[in-house]
Amino acid sequence: MKKFLFIILIMSLVFTTGLHASRNSDDIVTATNSAFNNYIQDVIGNKNDKSYGGSLMSISKYIVTNAAAGSAVGDDTLLQVTTNKAEIRVVDSIVDIISNVVITNKAVLQSVALEVATNKTEIRVIDSIVDIISNIVITNKEEIRVIDSIVDVISNVVISNKTLIRAIDTVVDSVALEVATNKAEIRIIDGTVNIISNIVASNQVKIADIEEHFHGQSRVYPTAAAGSNQKSPGTAWAATNVTNTLIPASTITEEFDVYFLSIENISGNSVCEIVLINMTTHIEIGRCRITKNATQDGVMNVPIKTQIQEANSEIGWLVLSDTANIEVRLSVFYATH
Repeated sequence: MKKFLFIILIMSLVFTTGLHASRNSDDIVTATNSAFNNYIQDVIGNKNDKSYGGSLMSISKYIVTNAAAGSAVGDDTLLQVTTNKAEIRVVDSIVDIISNVVITNKAVLQSVALEVATNKTEIRVIDSIVDIISNIVITNKEEIRVIDSIVDVISNVVISNKTLIRAIDTVVDSVALEVATNKAEIRIIDGTVNIISNIVASNQVKIADIEEHFHGQSRVYPTAAAGSNQKSPGTAWAATNVTNTLIPASTITEEFDVYFLSIENISGNSVCEIVLINMTTHIEIGRCRITKNATQDGVMNVPIKTQIQEANSEIGWLVLSDTANIEVRLSVFYATH
């Protein structure tokens, strides 16, 4: 009886385990659990087994049926049970293997769960980052609106500047026209300036000539003494061969010029020419004419113009006359520079 109850208990466990495995075989999707599911179907059996077969479920059903009827086949059944015990030991080994597999799968599931938890943490971090990025996007949108406002202001400024540039272009055109007109006027002015420049150049020559006659106080030579005498040749209007010295060399030690002749005596009525010569350079420096007749005694101061002479120059003179052998005495007015 104890054996029978033990068999009933084993059958219940097997039936429950088989039923649970068949119902939940899809819960574990690994290759190992799939093989286990196939083994349960082939070795343990399921609740739909109705006749004696190779599965434990079929054998259990057979034992229950024959035991309830008091069949004479009981001994054979015990022999079959003994055989099934050996098979159950095999099943126990398989169950141990399956338990290890389940434990391994639990460890795997725990690892997966840990990884899921880690991923959840990372997702929370990502959510925080997304929130931060969302805030940055919102801030950037505000900044973009500000930039849009600035762009609008700049656009208005650009439009104003374009209007101003058009106005400036108009002014530039007017200025360009004015410049063109002024260029024409400048050409006229340039021509006038050239004329004026020529006049100025000519006047500069004249001014230079005038400047040459700006001089100091007037002086006479000889001073406090009678003048120099000279007689004309025996032929009318012939020049004397000898030139008398009027101002000896190194007498006047500054630049000077002669501007008057003092005619002090003429020996007879005649028309005479007085010629002054720089004896240092042997160049004529001035000439004048004097006359003596019934109404003119010939004693006079005659103006004469000479160039500025170098300091220490010797000045000589000679007489030409329309009457032969006319004697003339003279002295000079000069000024230094």
